[in-house]
Amino acid sequence: MNQVWTDGACEPNPGTGGWGYLLQTETGLVREDCGGEIETTNNRMELTAILMALKALPDGAMAVIYSDSQYCVNGMTVWSKGWKRRQWHKKDGSPMPNRDLWLALNEADKRVRATYKWVRGHAGNAGNERADVLASIGRRGVLS
Repeated sequence: MNQVWTDGACEPNPGTGGWGYLLQTETGLVREDCGGEIETTNNRMELTAILMALKALPDGAMAVIYSDSQYCVNGMTVWSKGWKRRQWHKKDGSPMPNRDLWLALNEADKRVRATYKWVRGHAGNAGNERADVLASIGRRGVLS
């Protein structure tokens, strides 16, 4: 089973942000990636980290995606069911915040068999701590 840790960062929020992921494949291979955007939000960076990690997985791969964002984990596992029924609109009919990313995640999630698990941030989980460092590197990269 592939193990993936993701994280996003934004300072200030909204402001300049970064995303990062750490992927450990079934064979033990470790892959990391990161990036960022000048004008964004923390939620967008959290979502982007997951999206980029899903894109890095081959079709049909099985993975556990770990995120310290309850927004992302709940969105992928619970809330998206209602969003899909409402064609990606909120209950009041207004467009979903980050709709573009939720749509892209929905499509990417169809290619792989992923489960999503929440982990407490900054609590000593090595994978989460590394993803946090990668998100910071991604943020600094767009600042330079």
